[in-house]
Amino acid sequence: MLYSQQMQKYRKSTSSPILKSQSLPVINELRFAMRTRAGSDQQHSVKINQDSFIACRFNGYQFFAICDGHGQNGHLVSQYLKKNIPIILSNYLKDMTLNSEGINQAIIRSYLKINKDLFQSNIDTNLAGSTIVSILIKDQQIFCANVGDSRAIICQKVNTWMAIQISVDHKPNNVKERARIINADGRISQRKSSEGYPAGPERVYLSFSDTPGLAMTRSFGDKIAAKVGVIAEPEILEFKRTKAHKFIVLASDGVWDQLTNDEVMDLILPYFKDKQVELATERIVREAFNRWKQFSILRDDITCIVIFL
Repeated sequence: MLYSQQMQKYRKSTSSPILKSQSLPVINELRFAMRTRAGSDQQHSVKINQDSFIACRFNGYQFFAICDGHGQNGHLVSQYLKKNIPIILSNYLKDMTLNSEGINQAIIRSYLKINKDLFQSNIDTNLAGSTIVSILIKDQQIFCANVGDSRAIICQKVNTWMAIQISVDHKPNNVKERARIINADGRISQRKSSEGYPAGPERVYLSFSDTPGLAMTRSFGDKIAAKVGVIAEPEILEFKRTKAHKFIVLASDGVWDQLTNDEVMDLILPYFKDKQVELATERIVREAFNRWKQFSILRDDITCIVIFL
């Protein structure tokens, strides 16, 4: 099957509440695969999968991303990003000078434009949004852009193996993120348990209301949270690919809430040695699923992309 035909097949919606996976052929010496599994609610029923993944190429770039929706219309927001980001980003890259600063600006401007367009769309985003973690590859340059609490790591081997986080988790416990929310008259606190004690992660609220209760400080959509400093501007890390870099992992927080960076790396290593990228993604999703099942009746959507460099 031709690459274009596979991409057409791949671009079909991934919001179905069943396990889905996709592997694509080698492109410029990159092997990669994607896998997603829907979460479950308190009734143990499978819910709509609000995660989406992207893998495409344009103008000499290769682009990978995971969008993790939240709220009632979160799946619509993540699908909106999946549909529009490759188009808008490729257009901005055409118009920018092809140096590091130009590429950084293209990413930032395209993300902010998409968020503005999303606000003007027919999707109700008052209490719905999506995070995104993405990788843009141009020759030996790699740009990791993140909005929210999904994450990317790169695993390298010099003398020993090491997992290096290349994105920042945008959560209320981040000092800089917290300051922006407070300066915008937002409030950060935990929810209360049935006994009245603080429980769970810190969340973003309006100063006078117990809404929206967002667990991240950057997001697409989330109109109400945007009033108190929640932004869609990406934080970008740029670096040059070296021979020591072996593989990249992008995943939604359905993975990272259960597995550490080192655990993810260690799970993938046997499959990297055998060049089995599809099995690597399957193992990550299965292990995260089992951890959720062991410790909670709830389960978040679980999605990951593994790229063998």
